[in-house]
Amino acid sequence: MRDIHQALAAASRGPDPVIFIDCTASDKVPEEYKEILDNNIHIATPNKKGMSGKLALYKTITESTTHAIVFHEATVGAGLPVISTLKDLIHTGDKITKIEGIFSGTLSYIFNVWGGGNAKFSDVVREAKEKGYTEPDPRDDLNGMDVARKLTILARISGLEVEGPPSSDIFPIESLIPKALETAQSGDEFVAGLPFHDAEFDEKRTAAKQAGKVVRFVGSIDVATSTIKVGLQSFVHLSKHLIVGTQRRIHLHHCRDQIISLRSIPNDMGISRLSYKALGMCCLTSCSL
Repeated sequence: MRDIHQALAAASRGPDPVIFIDCTASDKVPEEYKEILDNNIHIATPNKKGMSGKLALYKTITESTTHAIVFHEATVGAGLPVISTLKDLIHTGDKITKIEGIFSGTLSYIFNVWGGGNAKFSDVVREAKEKGYTEPDPRDDLNGMDVARKLTILARISGLEVEGPPSSDIFPIESLIPKALETAQSGDEFVAGLPFHDAEFDEKRTAAKQAGKVVRFVGSIDVATSTIKVGLQSFVHLSKHLIVGTQRRIHLHHCRDQIISLRSIPNDMGISRLSYKALGMCCLTSCSL
């Protein structure tokens, strides 16, 4: 990193703005953000480790006194403007009361396919892995940590000083990994062993169906009570959390009982349209990417 710092420092003395782009998933690179910002170099990153890691590191990054900016919109919601919308609400005087939604495209796909039919959970996970929807080791999706990191980022922006995962003492994170498979040596070994635990997931789906509901993996932040939850919840059919494919849907509740709903809507051409709906303001706008 020292050579990189020297190169960036030299570039920052030039006439043009300099942007450092961190496309890693490393927890080491964000530790260098402070020095990069001190050289008045902007940062753009989808890396969640810096913004959701230790609270002290987060404050070091976000409280930089230089004019450099950290752009990390892609750390939550991929192409959805979740962070910018949240910041706009706060900067214009709204008080965020609750944030909830399906924050994982991978888990959205898995639970829409599995929850609405009779397929075995292991078969759906295997299919998602074969299609490239999951990480090479699906446990990286099923352990709930990715969702927990996203919620940590949004909670901090909303004003909550929370330490980030993986500490389960901070807020409950429900893992979907059967205990017997936590020590599997590879993603393939995990997928091979998952069929032996299908009955556990079948019970959850059956219980939800009997109540006229379906199961989804949801994250929520209650700002007023400083409560953060990550895990399975059951919803009635046609509820706001029922979506298809790998879409994410996130709801921002703020003052005056308004809800801004953000979702990605794929059309027949494979192009996603972003739809923003502010309930209570009767405002509906959209744009195409």
